[in-house]
Amino acid sequence: MNPKLAALFEQHNFSKKDIYDFMQIYNLMPDYKKVRAIENFETIAHNISILQKEVLSEHEILFWKTLENIETRILANKKKSLVESTHAQMQALKSIM
Repeated sequence: MNPKLAALFEQHNFSKKDIYDFMQIYNLMPDYKKVRAIENFETIAHNISILQKEVLSEHEILFWKTLENIETRILANKKKSLVESTHAQMQALKSIM
């Protein structure tokens, strides 16, 4: 790996996965684009950071919506079970009377 690129990864706290993903693309680039990627690394790192924050935010939103849906279903099932149980107990009491 290019020492300048390694230093930039270190400077911007890229994870091993981010480095791997970046290098997969970087290695396919022609030399002149590799030079431009290093020259514009600050912008690239900033854009990656923004995208990661957006993905994390979307993930949290989807996760909480899923939890809310699960909670709603659990409460509905509990309510249904309680209504059925109460109805059965009322029928039992009516038959005793």
